[in-house]
Amino acid sequence: MAKKKKWMQEAFKNARGQLRKKLGIKKGESMTVAEAKAAGKKKGKIGKQGRLAATAIKISKRRKRGK
Repeated sequence: MAKKKKWMQEAFKNARGQLRKKLGIKKGESMTVAEAKAAGKKKGKIGKQGRLAATAIKISKRRKRGK
């Protein structure tokens, strides 16, 4: 099976802002890596979303640094 090139866009497509709402972070504030990792340690859907968010934040920071 071939991998999709835009897997992150597909993963975030319907879940935009759900984790932030569940964690009680106000709209417009950014989530830190620590908050995302803490959510990633939980079970179920919140854990999956937290791990994905932590990965996305790390990738975003790397791109901004130019690596």
